[in-house]
Amino acid sequence: MKKLFKILKTLSANMTWKMFRALVSKPVLLIPTIWGTIESFLFSEINFDESSSGRGIPNAFRHACWNLLIAKNCAVVTSEENAIHLAKFTTDLHEECFVNDDFDRKMDLHNN
Repeated sequence: MKKLFKILKTLSANMTWKMFRALVSKPVLLIPTIWGTIESFLFSEINFDESSSGRGIPNAFRHACWNLLIAKNCAVVTSEENAIHLAKFTTDLHEECFVNDDFDRKMDLHNN
């Protein structure tokens, strides 16, 4: 829990507001998005021995899987086009809020 608060403290007020608005604007899509996030971490852990949080193939796999699973899960409650848009928006917003170094950020956005 301490780690979560430490991460949240790094967000600017503008980014916090942007994330909050995104989360509450479509509450019916929140659960499928969270579930897609959990599934992407699980699939990455199953398929790779190393962590998916660093650089390399496991991280690229997790990002691609993350987008796919968010879109797949959200397509159950909205159109496929809206689900794809939401997946890209969510994962790109994550990169905007939790900034990596330039190379990692560009690669994550590319994988999204």
